[in-house]
Amino acid sequence: MKKYFLIFNVFIFLLFSCENDKILEIPNTENLQEAHDHLKAEQIFNHINILVENAMLDNDQHKRSCVRYSYDTSSVDLLPIIIIDFDQSTGIGCPFFENKIMTGKIIVSYSDIYAEESSITHVSFENFKINNELVQGDIKITCMGTNENENTYFNIEVTNGSITTSNGVINWESNRTKEWISGRSTKFERTDDMYNITGSSSGNSVNGNNFSVTILEKLNVSLNCSSCTITTGKSKITSSHDNISKEINYGFNACDCDATIKLNNIDYSVIINN
Repeated sequence: MKKYFLIFNVFIFLLFSCENDKILEIPNTENLQEAHDHLKAEQIFNHINILVENAMLDNDQHKRSCVRYSYDTSSVDLLPIIIIDFDQSTGIGCPFFENKIMTGKIIVSYSDIYAEESSITHVSFENFKINNELVQGDIKITCMGTNENENTYFNIEVTNGSITTSNGVINWESNRTKEWISGRSTKFERTDDMYNITGSSSGNSVNGNNFSVTILEKLNVSLNCSSCTITTGKSKITSSHDNISKEINYGFNACDCDATIKLNNIDYSVIINN
């Protein structure tokens, strides 16, 4: 009976932690904070990648009035630059992805058309915040051309990524491959776009523990979803403090933010929502 009471308490902690990002106060052998922080960072940088694609690919239909897009072709390295400036004149920032408030700037420099083979896109930030949490880091997106499936694919590297939360800093880096599996032919319609993501990431949680993540089953990303765009897939996360691997399951092809983390053959339900 005590065992089930403990499991119930852990479940309650997880639900409330997704609302206010409080550090999970559960036994060290069952600490899921690293998985929680990885999922938060993964979602944020996934959102940023979508914002960059919108700026470079669409015909303004996915751009909002609260965002200013400016272009600079006079940079020192001669690369054209897009500045995505989230308008703060209203005092509330700009809502995206189910009303997450974004402020500051995303700076995008690129060598060629985004989906052109060998094109390189660099992304950096200027006081960029999501829900008042500072996001920093550098992103390099390289278009690798087409693969054996005749799909365009990209290498995406995040270095020195960090999110400053009220409970501490999440550090996150990744090296991933993104395959564009659907929607390539409808350039100006983003909702039919789908991607498969493979690769790995690593980081440091707000509790100071290092972690590493490997994608076990391709993460499927659907831009038909408004917030949590990863609909299926599995990853393995290992923390440095206990060296115990936990499996993250992103669900069964639904546009929700539900996921499970398996530890010691027990599935813990979490909500992916920064």
